Amino acid sequence: MRSLTVPVLCLLLVSAVGLAQEFPATFLSRVSLREYPASQPCPPTPPKLEVPRDLPAEAKGLVANFQTEADAIRKKAEDDIRVKSDQLTTALKVIQDQYTRDAKLDEAVAVRDLIRKLTAVNLPVHPYPGSLTPFRDRIGETFFFEVTGRTTGSIWGTEVYTCDTDLATAAVHIGALKDGETGIVQVTIVASPTEHKAKSQNGINSHAWGSYPASYTVQRWAGTRTR
Repeated sequence: MRSLTVPVLCLLLVSAVGLAQEFPATFLSRVSLREYPASQPCPPTPPKLEVPRDLPAEAKGLVANFQTEADAIRKKAEDDIRVKSDQLTTALKVIQDQYTRDAKLDEAVAVRDLIRKLTAVNLPVHPYPGSLTPFRDRIGETFFFEVTGRTTGSIWGTEVYTCDTDLATAAVHIGALKDGETGIVQVTIVASPTEHKAKSQNGINSHAWGSYPASYTVQRWAGTRTR
């Protein structure tokens, strides 16, 4: 039997190579393009899991834990990508400056244009909503708002705010905007923590609160918006 093993393996290997050579590469490329077109290079984010009202408490607890962990994983991934993108942009700016000093203007302009493409995003920017209460069922999703910072709105929490907290005030409290400054902020709806902590910072005193139907985080959008 051992003497037959090598010939059989060789025959199988030759057959596999032949199939690979005959299999059209264009078919693979068409499948790839059909499933992930250029306008959508990555698979979309899975929709939020709907929990039936009659689901047992034990099952609801498992789903809640899953959603919390998924939100944390998604946020960490977004933060890691943002850090890498910032590092790339910084390195490219160094190269651009060097070409500018060397009077290699064509190369400097090419690098500059690449930086603009990396940082420019056609954002779906929403107008100032007041609070995020209308978005409280969109846990795990991220939105962009054009906001003018202020210090007079109602605010509960620090870093993580209840969804009925005034967005313009939270943006100043967290340091994303200054009072009276207009800019684009990035808001992520998150599951409520068990406690929203009070803190005085940036001229605003936030209030403490317990658990709430939903919460959000806010930060300044650091990219360049395309028009």
